[in-house]
Amino acid sequence: MLPSSIATGLQAHLEQRRTLFEDDKRIGKANVFLPDALATKYPNAATEWCWQYIFPSGSYSVDPRSGVEGAPPSY
Repeated sequence: MLPSSIATGLQAHLEQRRTLFEDDKRIGKANVFLPDALATKYPNAATEWCWQYIFPSGSYSVDPRSGVEGAPPSY
């Protein structure tokens, strides 16, 4: 449940976050870490909007398994 008093602020944040995601996607860095089985089952999920973090890091990181630079992994 979400208090109505924060709904407007959260919506504005998500709009800004979506813009950041689209910018990252254009440069090929809109990927998020997914566990192996999930990544295998849904091969495109790591770059889809619905799997992105609501509160991302302020910088990119390198996935230690693949060496790919992108959105920070979540362990």
